[in-house]
Amino acid sequence: MVYGKAIYHIVSFGKGYGKTALIEALTKRLRLMGYKVAVIKHAHRGIDVKDKDSYRIIEAGANTVIAISESLQAMFKRGTLNLIEDIISSLNVKEPLILIEGFKNYRGYPKIVLVRNKSELMEAKSSFGKECFLIVNVGKEHLENSECKVYTFSDIGEILEKILSNAREKIAEKDLPGINCKFCGYPTCIDFAEAVLRGEKSILNCPVVSEIELKVNGIKIPLSPYPKLVIYEVLKGLLKSLKGVPKEIESLELRISYGKGEK
Repeated sequence: MVYGKAIYHIVSFGKGYGKTALIEALTKRLRLMGYKVAVIKHAHRGIDVKDKDSYRIIEAGANTVIAISESLQAMFKRGTLNLIEDIISSLNVKEPLILIEGFKNYRGYPKIVLVRNKSELMEAKSSFGKECFLIVNVGKEHLENSECKVYTFSDIGEILEKILSNAREKIAEKDLPGINCKFCGYPTCIDFAEAVLRGEKSILNCPVVSEIELKVNGIKIPLSPYPKLVIYEVLKGLLKSLKGVPKEIESLELRISYGKGEK
């Protein structure tokens, strides 16, 4: 899981289904609506820079090559990144909403599956289970499913709103405390999540997440926002597995004392 980000895979069972066209349509609308979007594309056949200057430098042995023009920048890194989390971290993807084309075998994130017939629809439900977030019919056959609504490209507005609604809930309920304390200046965690998706706030701006104090031998250790968030999330995850912990946690105190052994 990547905190403060909502990630969606756009996948299909073959080529030519319109994955890129769907991402293009969603990205255009999201940008017009003020959302910050990043797109990660799985290039099955490699990145087409062969015989270009950048490729020659990569072949010469450089681990990282950065190409910069007046309006665009590109970075090529040597090596294999198998985890989505590693990709986002290594390439410093800052946008809170991420659309991924491909990587359909990677688990952990919602899938928007493009299908052409009933057989593929059933395969999508079977293969992805609860991760099958949306079904988009790109074939001529009319498809229905009792478990979920089947969309088409003409339903792009509904698809977009379902993505945004899910993104707000993910950030509000899994990345933020979800207690609607209003300390951030927003009436609810959902409203704060909306600000995160628009790039107006960072998940680390949540004052509840940030209010963590660490003392070692009575000395206060200054913490930047990221270590605070890590401590908060580790404790939050641990507490969920313990019996007797109240559902509503208003405060938490943890003290660890190291005994001095005999000399």
